[in-house]
Amino acid sequence: MIASALAQIPQKVLWKYGGKKPENLGANTRIYEWIPQNDLLGHPKTRAFITHCGTNGIYEAIYHGVPIVGIPMFGDQHDNVAHMKAKGTAVAVDLQRMTSADLLNALKAVINNPFYKENAMKLSRIHHDQPVKPLDRAVFWVEFVMRHKGAKHLRPASHDLNWFQYHSLDVIGFLLACVATVAFLVTKCCLFCYWKFGKPTTLCEIMGKADMWLFRSYWDFEFPQPYLPNTEFVGGLHCKPAKPLPKELEEFVQSSGKDGVVVFTLGSMIKNLSEEKSNMIASALAQIPQKVLWRYTGKKPETLGANTRLYKWIPQNDLLGHPKTRAFITHCGTNGIYEAIYHGVPMVGIPLFGDQHDNVARMKAKGAAVDVDLERMTSENLLNALKAVINNPFYKENAMKLSRIHHDQPVKPLDRAVFWVEFVMRHKGAKHLRPAFYDLTWFQHHSLDVIGFLLACVATVTFLVTKCCLFFCWKFSKTEKKKKRE
Repeated sequence: MIASALAQIPQKVLWKYGGKKPENLGANTRIYEWIPQNDLLGHPKTRAFITHCGTNGIYEAIYHGVPIVGIPMFGDQHDNVAHMKAKGTAVAVDLQRMTSADLLNALKAVINNPFYKENAMKLSRIHHDQPVKPLDRAVFWVEFVMRHKGAKHLRPASHDLNWFQYHSLDVIGFLLACVATVAFLVTKCCLFCYWKFGKPTTLCEIMGKADMWLFRSYWDFEFPQPYLPNTEFVGGLHCKPAKPLPKELEEFVQSSGKDGVVVFTLGSMIKNLSEEKSNMIASALAQIPQKVLWRYTGKKPETLGANTRLYKWIPQNDLLGHPKTRAFITHCGTNGIYEAIYHGVPMVGIPLFGDQHDNVARMKAKGAAVDVDLERMTSENLLNALKAVINNPFYKENAMKLSRIHHDQPVKPLDRAVFWVEFVMRHKGAKHLRPAFYDLTWFQHHSLDVIGFLLACVATVTFLVTKCCLFFCWKFSKTEKKKKRE
């Protein structure tokens, strides 16, 4: 039946087949026990590929831009051909039910309809348009694990959870209550806005139109988590090697000798502190042997030590990259955190607002920082935190470990960010990376029908189990009473 279909097309056919030669084999078809599949798919005269849809063959067809007639048999092959059909590069035929006409029609569609070839070439262009080749990427990550003796920083915490935590049963209950509350409030707000202004555009709708998300984070800073294909982490894209310091700063840093220096800044948004706080901080800084460069624009503290200098501005990145820098006192803004990671400098975090509390919590968990509460801290608290970070090698070792992980990337963060921006421009968007849930209604997105069905199942099973238990208890007690009477 297959040979009959192949005989009816004008193309020559190379058939890898180890069975008995079919009686109706056409003159255009040759049978081989082995063929160089990849080389044939890459030949400019190849028009189509009839395949069982194994992963290797699928990817060779994608690589060379060849449309497919899929005849899946078992395992992942049905799923593979479904993926290729959804991409518009394949037609599927059921081996058990197909007729000669079915196979012939599928072949004619794939060969004669330019739709399939265009989509196959589009997939090929996307496959080739990668910053690093797949084999090089695989080799890199194998060597990465070997270099760092594992990759604990990428291991999801879910592996350490019990079944109750893993399935988030308490969280689900809380979220259901939250969803119901939010749904009620949003519905009321939408109805009001629609009545007042017409149909509103939500923030979710605007965000859902983004083809690519670039997050200013990376796995040296983040905890392991699942992420979508249109997401790329480019944390530290602003980081760069340290430049030589101005002459005055270099002389002051060199005067610190073996003790080194401490860099202190609370960012550009904090202009000054209260006199009490600044005096308390200055008192703590005066008690350490290191020199301190403090970016501070307020009134000079009365307790300022001889080892501390105030500056309206400091070259933060260049100072953090200096070999004499021992610690970094910071408000834990993302830029400063990543510069410290880049240069392997341990931190004393004094978070003030926004994401800074979360940032310092992550660095504490990584063992590269100690945090201090600005509102409650005393001079002794700050001094102890500084001594711990400077004198305990644990913090420096972890900071250097994070630095090695940050630098050990196949492509630099800035180059990666530029690549994906240009990728979206080259392909006029990135719809193939866009998750389908953006097109779901709120009811589908939150799986309210699924949750309702599962709750009904749980209630039914609970009811049946309870009834069975009561029945057996009644039956057992009845038997016991009967025995006692006898």
